[in-house]
Amino acid sequence: MQGFIRFIYHHNIAELVIGIPLTRKLALSMSLLILFSAFFVSVKPVIAQGAASIAIVNAPSNAGAGQKVTIDWEVKGTGKISHTAVHWDTKPGNPADYNSYAKATPNFAAIDPPNNAPRNYSAAIDIPSSGTVYYVVHAIVDGNNVYSPGGEKTIQVIVPPRIGGGIGVGGLGGVPGVGQPQQQQQPAGANPAYNVPGPDPTVVAIIGGIFVIAVVAFVVRSKRKKDNL
Repeated sequence: MQGFIRFIYHHNIAELVIGIPLTRKLALSMSLLILFSAFFVSVKPVIAQGAASIAIVNAPSNAGAGQKVTIDWEVKGTGKISHTAVHWDTKPGNPADYNSYAKATPNFAAIDPPNNAPRNYSAAIDIPSSGTVYYVVHAIVDGNNVYSPGGEKTIQVIVPPRIGGGIGVGGLGGVPGVGQPQQQQQPAGANPAYNVPGPDPTVVAIIGGIFVIAVVAFVVRSKRKKDNL
């Protein structure tokens, strides 16, 4: 260290950098300041690079009701990963507090021995029947909590259109007779296979009347012929 300081003192680095003649003490102070600044600038990106972070690699923005969806993420940087999970709920939580979410993927809840970062992870969640899924990806690296950037993420649940012609599956809330086709009621004891509709009574009456009139006319005509003989 002393040899390094003597080198700076004799070679007057500060004077070479700024191009202005300086005293030896002032030149030594400024040379040390220049070298320290250069060292700090070069080391700072390395320090930042080592800090752990989370990047969500793949996650859907919507999903069908009842589906199972997969979320992929990477824990970047360096350190020992002892826990990582997708913490989620059907109501909004605090993206800076994983305990504010009621559910979590269990795959990597307790990693023993811890994994070395960087490392990729994947977990699946079951989408509920309706509403919205709110979630955050969390990890514990070297005992520190690390969260996915950008705050809370969401997955919108898509409910398929209902069938049956009414509101709800098979009519209005499944109530019989509402939004459903009506079925013809059969008399008690009737056999549908032999339930053939008969002729219209009105038509039968008209045909019967014509037949009676024709018979009477025939009888009257026949009697008149006998009388004339």
